[in-house]
Amino acid sequence: MKAFSIFAATLLVVTLISVSTDAAGKFWTLDFKHTGLHYVNVGGQAVAYTTYTVTNNTGADRTFRPIFRVETETGKLTYAIAAPTIAPAIREKHGQKLLDVDQITGTIKDGETKLGLAVFFKLDPAADHVKVYIAGITDTFRYQDEDNRKGFQRREWFIHWFRPGDPVVRQEDRVDTLFNDWIWRSTGTAATAPEAPEKIETPEKKEAPEKTETPAKTEGTEKTETPAKD
Repeated sequence: MKAFSIFAATLLVVTLISVSTDAAGKFWTLDFKHTGLHYVNVGGQAVAYTTYTVTNNTGADRTFRPIFRVETETGKLTYAIAAPTIAPAIREKHGQKLLDVDQITGTIKDGETKLGLAVFFKLDPAADHVKVYIAGITDTFRYQDEDNRKGFQRREWFIHWFRPGDPVVRQEDRVDTLFNDWIWRSTGTAATAPEAPEKIETPEKKEAPEKTETPAKTEGTEKTETPAKD
């Protein structure tokens, strides 16, 4: 009984520490809201993306470095990365000046709202479940074992989209949001910075090939006269 009381007291202290440090303003959190999973057709390929708003109401300027890590039930991993060849079509579709992950990275002033764009390259078309872990919206963290400073976790926004249907025409499938809220994520599986993206280029129009001229037939060659014998 005594051991249980000590354990309960320790748990209570850990809880109070976590709450009090957050309440004291040790951590900051930006306001984040996305618009769901969308598609745009580029060069005959349906590319998935989402748009979002991020607002700084923390009382001070903050550095915003979003990382969108995307996982599927098929085991494929991808990230939202800059999309210079695709973003113009999406901006025209939505009629907004949306900033990709490179453009939006930097200082967000107190009271400022930015419009963001996250393009998901190489999202597996065969996947029905799309899970997105978003880091950088807050700097909040905790330890599962506060006393020994072990089990480091950070807070991330988690979205779970379900899109049942035909993988060939994903843009026509319905998309259900199964989860859309904060979670705690261990550092062992935390999102990391993506590698340089592979560009999806719009196919260029092929010019008509130059005609290859057939060599003109040469006329009969001149006869070489054999010198007469003396």
